[in-house]
This record gives sequence, structure tokens and C-alpha cells, in this order.
Amino acid sequence: MGRARRVAASLGALALASGALAAAPQVVDPEIVLLSPRSTEPSAARRPTIRVAIRSGRGPALLLLDGVDVTTLATREGELIAYRPDAALSPGSHRVKVVVADPEGRSEVEWTFTVLQRAAAGDGGDSLSVYSRGGLSLSGGRVLAGEDVKDRTTGTGNLGLTAGVAGGGAEASLSGNLGWFSTGPGPKVTPGGFAATVRRGQDSLVFGDVAFQGTTFTAPMLARRGLLLTIDHLNASLQAFQVASRSVRGLDAGVRFSDDADQLYGGAARTSFFENKRLQVTAAFLQGRSSGGSSFNTGAIDQPSQGRVAGLQVAGTLLGTSLQAEGGWSEHDPDTLDTTRAAKDGAASLRIARAFGPVSLSGAWERIGPGYASIASPSVTRDRQQLGLSAAASLGLASLSASFGRGNDNLGKDPSRPVVVNKSGGATLGLSPPGWPSLTLAWFHGILTAESVPDGSPGADSVTDTATGALSFSRASWTASLSSSLSWLDDRRPQVPATTTASYQLSVSARPWASVTFAPALARAETRSSGVARTADLAALSLSLGLVPRALTVTGQGSFASNRASDASSRAEQWNGVVRASWEIHRLLARWASLGNAILAASGRYGRVRDRGPQPQASEVWGVLLTLDLFVPLDARWEASP
Repeated sequence: MGRARRVAASLGALALASGALAAAPQVVDPEIVLLSPRSTEPSAARRPTIRVAIRSGRGPALLLLDGVDVTTLATREGELIAYRPDAALSPGSHRVKVVVADPEGRSEVEWTFTVLQRAAAGDGGDSLSVYSRGGLSLSGGRVLAGEDVKDRTTGTGNLGLTAGVAGGGAEASLSGNLGWFSTGPGPKVTPGGFAATVRRGQDSLVFGDVAFQGTTFTAPMLARRGLLLTIDHLNASLQAFQVASRSVRGLDAGVRFSDDADQLYGGAARTSFFENKRLQVTAAFLQGRSSGGSSFNTGAIDQPSQGRVAGLQVAGTLLGTSLQAEGGWSEHDPDTLDTTRAAKDGAASLRIARAFGPVSLSGAWERIGPGYASIASPSVTRDRQQLGLSAAASLGLASLSASFGRGNDNLGKDPSRPVVVNKSGGATLGLSPPGWPSLTLAWFHGILTAESVPDGSPGADSVTDTATGALSFSRASWTASLSSSLSWLDDRRPQVPATTTASYQLSVSARPWASVTFAPALARAETRSSGVARTADLAALSLSLGLVPRALTVTGQGSFASNRASDASSRAEQWNGVVRASWEIHRLLARWASLGNAILAASGRYGRVRDRGPQPQASEVWGVLLTLDLFVPLDARWEASP
């Protein structure tokens, strides 16, 4: 047969909504619409894009594919959640679940779709696919009344786009974003991050903003600008990278081949053993240099530094026991300008857990030497050792747990710093009888001491006891909880008074009707020390009212707080209130609703502070703001198949 060409262009993910609704997609919650892929039509794409539309304003959503949580890999723009698997799905049936939990309740939608045997264009077959996906977001606002601000009109925008071509089992793509700001100093248009990716099967090469994950002691997560190569075959994967040691902005390439002053090099190898890959082994190595100083999104580093670090981690299940063990070694020089040599040190940790019927036991030990540091985060120092043991049991309606911990720092016995030891223990009892409130009682005991104290240092010597109790009760349309905490701090240093603290909280969340949700809360905290009592009270109320379902919503929050002392040293009161009406105007026109979304909102706020202390004063602020938020998805695809 000759090659047939078809054009399937969509100017937005919500444009698919009209077609999907016409095909009667599965809708369990009327505010969660499953757009693609359709359950009634088998997917020829081996990497189909999963799209879900959720009414604007709903709470956080979880997206699961075949039982695996892929929420962090998905994108959410306005009402749309989209996710495209990184690897081709196997032919056959696959399951997708969406879970939304917010004050309006918990909703779950689950459906299945089928992937055909033959790969489609852009998913590993011989066909060709050219695509783009992303969106344009615009937001503008104007202060109508209230505070005298310099810029009464503000506006922001962001264009995020990924374009690529795929075919013959390979794919190349380029993604990036561009921001625009109408106020504030600096450039009005700022380029954001970018990533150019070449992929074939599970292997990929990425240039731009990359994320490397090593081990806990080497680099738990390293997000930088540079190069990342990933080779994944059979039961093992290998990664190698070169990145900038400090974060860079705009379109700066980050990598330098002629000067390694601000470069990091390294990689990791991963493999798994036994059935179901239940034991994973990871080895990682990094080395590099930093020229020093502070930079965007990076902690301040005063001096140039250099170092190398290596780690080996084993995690998984062995002989019915869950374990994670890791060892690390580093050679690090925090200041290459002085005459001090680089320090070499090690780190090690072990965590194990096992269940024996209704009883579970766990333990954790960790030691990080005083000279240990990773070049991936040279400003982070640890220098500690800690041990923790815990046990938990579930017996019918009751649950009981207990824990013990001991930690100390300054392992190198640096005479300029105290050697502090922290010991703690606690127990928790929980009761959950059917139809009755759930009760939780807990006790904590902690001892903080200083084994050695430098001259002039106050040291540490205190005992803390804390008792807490909580009641919670839930019904179909409301939940309520009441908790209380009492804490005693006995500082045993000379002339340091003991402190007693008590706190109480009561909160309720109710949804008497589908369109109405309100949540009142009360809290009080009292502290007594040296014969002086200080009291802080808080009352708050949150309200959500759907005037027109899925179109016009009014939300508001008000609070009152007061602080006072028995010796009249302080007495202050504060009122705050915010109300917002949002109108999803894109629902007025079916044509616009299929291309994007637009939300027009008006909000007002009021705040008042009154201090009746020794120096009385009062202040008041208020304002009215009108905003318009627009989002237009920019999804398009061109495919040619044999």
C-alpha cells in the first residue's frame, strides 16, 4: 500500500474535550472528565498522551498508570492534566486512575484502554510523527481601589512549548519556556530553562536543564544546566553527566569544556537482582569545582571549593526484610585559596524494617563524619551520628507504637564547638471504634545535654516532656477534630527558668450541600515562664460557595488573632479578611471552551492591626483587585504512516 498521510492538529488539549464528550467518555465525578485515550477505541500509539480535565479550583490530583504514581511526571495547566509515558507501553490493557482530594470531598475515576500490537507514528515504528505540546498562560490585574501602589496594573505571561519529531524508534525534541513581566526592575522578557533531547528506546542524551539522581550521600537530586547521557538495557542503567556546579539562568549553556572552574562530572550505575527487581544496587561518583560566591537558586558559598565523592547504595527487600544500606566516601576542600589540605572522610547508614504478624519493628543508624561533604552541595555540613529504634503493633481497634532515639554531633571533638547529645523516647496509643470518634494519645520525653562546652558558651542541659491528645470524628458531609498539647521544658542551667506551654485546636470542615463548603477553626496557645503568662488566640473561617455550578464561585477567609501578656508588656489584635469571586467565562462560549480557558476574578482584602501595649499604635490596609487569567494549550501533531 502507498503511504497515507493524515493531519490531526489540535490547538489545545481542551479541544479534544468536545470530541471526547461526543463519544460519551466515562465520567464518575461530573467535574473530572477523561479526554484521552478513549476506552472504546484501542490506541495505536504505544506512548499515548493521557489527558484529564478537572474543574479549576479543585484540589491536588493524583494520576496513576497501571498502579504507578506518575503525578510528578505529569503537567497541569489550568484544568488540564497531561502525561505521556517515557517508554512505549506493552500491547494489551492498561489502567488509569485519577484521585482528587480537597475540602469538597474525595473523588476517584478509573478506566482502562487498550494498546494495539503495532506501534503508531512517533512511538517506535517506521512512521513519522512531528508534534508540539505546551501552552500559553497570561495573567493580568488592576488595583481598582485601596492602597496607593506604584504599579496599579500588572501583567505576567509564560510560554512553554515542546516540539519534536519521532519515527523509526527514535525521537528528538526541544523544550523551553519564556516569561514576561510588566512590572519590577530588570528585563521584561526572560528566557527560562530549556532541554534538547535525543532518545532511542530507553537510551537518551539531554542537553539543557537536566536532573541527576545519585545516592543519598552523593547527590539525592542534582538539577543543573548541562549534559546527561542515559543508557538503559536489560536489567541495568548507566548515567554520565557534565553540568555547571552552580545554577545558571536564561540561555546560558552551563557547560564549559575549556575551563572546569564551575563544572561537575560524574555518573551512576544501577542494577537490580532477584524476581520482581526487589533488590536494587546503585553506585555513584561525582567530582568537580566551584569558583565560589552565591548564585541564583543556590546557597551562598564564600570560597572556591573542590572535591570528589562516591557512594554505594543497596535498597529493597531481602529474606522478607526491608533494608536500605549505603556507604559514602568524600575528599573535599572547602577553600582552595588557603593552605589547608582537603579533608577525607566517610559516611554510612543502615535502615531495616520487618513485620511479624501484627507487630512491625524498624531500626536506623547513620554516621556522617565531620570532614564528609559532597561537591554537589558543598555548603551543606552534617557531622552527626544517630540511632533510632521503633516498634508498632495493631490489635483490633487499637494501635500502639513506641520509639527511642539517640544522636550526637561534633564527632571530631572540635574544641570550638560543644559536643551535644540528644536522647528521646516516646509512645503513641490510637483507638478507632466503629461509629465513634478516633482517639490518639502520645507522650514524648527528650533530654539534651552538652558533654563538653567551650569557654564562654552557655552549653545545653534541658529536659522536655510533651503530652498530646486528639479526637477526630467524620461523617459523610463533615469532619471535626479536637487536639490538645501540654509541654514542659525544664532548663537545668543556672538561673534559667522552666517553661510550660499548652495549646488547643478545634477545626471543622463541612459540606452541607454540593456547592457549599465551610471550615471554622479555633486555636489557643498559652506559655508560662518566670511568672509571666502569654496567650495567643486565633479564630478563622473559610467558605466556598458555588453560585453557578462549574462557572461562578465565591470563596472567602476571615481571621482574628490576639496576643497578650499578663504583665501588660504586650496586647495586640489583628483582623484579616479576603473574599474572591471567580467566573469561568470560557464556559459561556462552546467554541472558546474548546480552545482554552479564561477566569475573571474580583477580590477584596482587609487587614487591621491594633497594638494596645506600652506604645499603642494602629494600622489598616484594604484593596480591591480585578484579574483575568488565560490559558491556551498549543498541542499539534502531524503524522504519516505506511
